[in-house]
Amino acid sequence: MKIYWQSFVDGVVGASYLARLQDYLREIAAPGTEVTVFGMTPPDRDFGRLSEMRCAIQAVAAGIDAEDAGYDAFVMGHFQDPGLYELRSTLRIPVIGTGEATLLAASQLGRRIGLVTLDPAFEVWHLEQAERYGLGDRVKFCTGMGLTPQDFDVCFGGDSGKRRELLDGFTQIARPMVKQGADVIVPAGVLPGLLVGTEKGFNVDGAPVVNCAAVALKSAEMWVQLHQMSDLEPNRGAAFALAPQRAREDFRKLAAQGIPALAQNAPATPGTTSQGVSDMPAKIVYSTEVTATGGREGTAKSADGNLDVALVMPKEFGGPGGDGTNPEQLFAAAWSACFLSATKLVARLNKITLPADPVITGRIDVHSGDDGYSLGAELKISIPGLEKSVVQEIVDGAHQRCPFSKATRGNVDVILTVV
Repeated sequence: MKIYWQSFVDGVVGASYLARLQDYLREIAAPGTEVTVFGMTPPDRDFGRLSEMRCAIQAVAAGIDAEDAGYDAFVMGHFQDPGLYELRSTLRIPVIGTGEATLLAASQLGRRIGLVTLDPAFEVWHLEQAERYGLGDRVKFCTGMGLTPQDFDVCFGGDSGKRRELLDGFTQIARPMVKQGADVIVPAGVLPGLLVGTEKGFNVDGAPVVNCAAVALKSAEMWVQLHQMSDLEPNRGAAFALAPQRAREDFRKLAAQGIPALAQNAPATPGTTSQGVSDMPAKIVYSTEVTATGGREGTAKSADGNLDVALVMPKEFGGPGGDGTNPEQLFAAAWSACFLSATKLVARLNKITLPADPVITGRIDVHSGDDGYSLGAELKISIPGLEKSVVQEIVDGAHQRCPFSKATRGNVDVILTVV
């Protein structure tokens, strides 16, 4: 299974932390689980509600992209879980909130829960979280450490003295909670969670300390398995009604281009924008016609004669097979070629030199279900000579630009595989 982990820490400022988190999650992941940690730019750099909301918008947009890219689960790797319910109402794949999963797990280890968070600004938010998750009467304490992500990055960069200082500071804050009755302690943040996570059996005067990073990952693995076993999903009634495709695309446009772009494409009346301008494309740059006769056992010929092929039904459909092609092969060829052009464009825009021989192999699957036939697809992208992370960034950008990707988004399950 593939799990997308969204951190709210910048990939440059918090490089040591993100690298350690990536390594740790891969160490504890079950066999067959692939976890990829993604940072956020700009990060959650101003501790306040507006900053959390902005990060939530970025996280929801990332979640939509993650599902389109074939990930099996999305983890909100930020304890406050901003945008969690919105994501759960948008994606069909499991969405795990680190805060939600950890608080519910902690409630099984003790009656009275104490939280140690990064900064005092978060204290009231965590109390609100506890109410939202039905644990308002169980979370009795919440205290901030008064630290920043940079304090932890020094620690994860290999400074053992800083690590001991942070562990001691965590213990000093948690100890009064235990004395006043807390019987389980939760690091309310993946930064302090990772700090204590590698200290096996870590506790404060007998009160267990819950590693939120491990809980979030294991919760994701569990929910993926349950989803695959029985198609188990959140309630799609009033609680988490699934957003329609138009709402997804509106949100994606808002996140990528801002309010003006969204307003320009919101028609006040059919065929016009809110400014009364035509909502149709400015011009058609290319158009082609292909005439098919005989269905799957016929021919397809373009108006200009450049395409003239025989169509043969595959043996898997009960046909004879043999010489000829079929709609799926034509679709795979068209999508692969278009996606490769989009890949070259994204690389050029980002001033990345591609090798002479990038290759994309497209596969189209025909699925049979209760509602008839449907399509699935996989694009395998080979760009030798570049780091896999760089190739993945190019592929993600190409998937947003390729017209075939746009046309199928939300209708065809697509897997993008970097090989």
